[in-house]
Amino acid sequence: MTAPPCIKYRNGGAPINDRTILKHLKALCGKCKFPDPDSFKTHSLRHAFCSMCARNNVSYKYALEWMGHSNSEILDLYYRMFDDTAEMAIKTISYPIPAAIRPIAAVNTA
Repeated sequence: MTAPPCIKYRNGGAPINDRTILKHLKALCGKCKFPDPDSFKTHSLRHAFCSMCARNNVSYKYALEWMGHSNSEILDLYYRMFDDTAEMAIKTISYPIPAAIRPIAAVNTA
């Protein structure tokens, strides 16, 4: 991605620097009325993307590759569990009661 034309680069084409991207991100967060827009960092986007992958059950391995990491310890910093997603996941687990501990039908001794 390159910057638009400016005084130094009249035809544009200069690389966009981190400071410019950060300035635009904070302005956009302010325009969207996010609380404390100055607290957002470009790194926040990385965290948000990884969290979305986790929320949508994207394979850990895919997320690792897409984010450009070779070490899963780094991804652990971003991959978060979400209460609703975790609750839905746990409800899919079948917990059969072993025969040895199933309740015995009550015997009616009337």
